[in-house]
Amino acid sequence: MDPSIIEAHTGMKVLSKEDFNKLQTDLEKARKDVREMNTKVQEKFSDVLKTSMELQNMKQDIEELKKLIAEKEAAAPPPAPPAEAEAPKAEAEAAAG
Repeated sequence: MDPSIIEAHTGMKVLSKEDFNKLQTDLEKARKDVREMNTKVQEKFSDVLKTSMELQNMKQDIEELKKLIAEKEAAAPPPAPPAEAEAPKAEAEAAAG
């Protein structure tokens, strides 16, 4: 059957064997490229997810450390300021001298 009759009747282009093979090869190459790119995207997403989890763990550690520091400060009596402790010594030395 004449390709022009088929094209007119169906509205679809009739390809030669060479055109079909070329399109088939291009399609296989495009699919391969897409698979490679998808693999790269998955690797990057995996890295981002891993980093995100590490960041979340660091935030939790920081919060726990803040709580521990607050508990330690609340439990320990405040140390006497060194300036007040030195003042009576200076007065005693002045009176003795």
